[in-house]
Amino acid sequence: MSRTRKRTLFRGAQLVAGICALSAVLTLESPAFAVPVRGSLLIPKEMLGRVVRDGTDRHYWKIWNGKLGPAPSPVDAGAMVGVALTGPRGKGAAGCSYRLQDGDLTPSTLVVPKSTAITIENTDSFTHQLTAEGVEGFSAIGTAPGNARRVQFARSGHFVIRDALFPHVEGHVHVLNDLVACGRVTSTGGFAFEDIEPGSYRLRVFFRGHELKNQPVVVPDGSEMRLEPIRIDAPSSKERTRAPGTNGT
Repeated sequence: MSRTRKRTLFRGAQLVAGICALSAVLTLESPAFAVPVRGSLLIPKEMLGRVVRDGTDRHYWKIWNGKLGPAPSPVDAGAMVGVALTGPRGKGAAGCSYRLQDGDLTPSTLVVPKSTAITIENTDSFTHQLTAEGVEGFSAIGTAPGNARRVQFARSGHFVIRDALFPHVEGHVHVLNDLVACGRVTSTGGFAFEDIEPGSYRLRVFFRGHELKNQPVVVPDGSEMRLEPIRIDAPSSKERTRAPGTNGT
């Protein structure tokens, strides 16, 4: 074989090797694409529509006024259920939002990250005074319309928020060490997480002081994930709600 022929073959081999090496590097360094995760909760209507304290309705303007009967409570899963993803990549409260709206906390079941300040916005036209027993710095301070209350939970567990001005207001807070994201929950129980990186997580569902579901979820790379419908059972009337301030991770 001529020297020119050998040199040509050698350069060709070098080119092929270089292309293979570059391809391997690009494969290793290619980013994993975050994807949406969607699903739905099958929730018994009696769980969401039932009264919650001493046989009275949640909203003070719906209580019997001597003239008209109280309006029936709407069944709204989005206002009462908290859906969250947890895992080793937990880094905050992606997708989590908390507000005072129509005279109540929305949602009334809040999932929040430990040791990270959250904001509760007051969208009502009147002042609220939220407070939570056992939470440092969460005393009954007024939050005027259009303002927000900023608070941080230093301990994991379950806590109860109340309003010093409106006794009907009650929110259940679940503080998690490894919170990754909160799901956006619709009134009918559909939920969605946006921009979730591929990996292994736990899907957790909360209702008031109860955790109703805790199951593994593996999110794939590069495509939307749609979960099978998740059946939720209402807490038994004999089931004891976890005491406020106890560990709930």
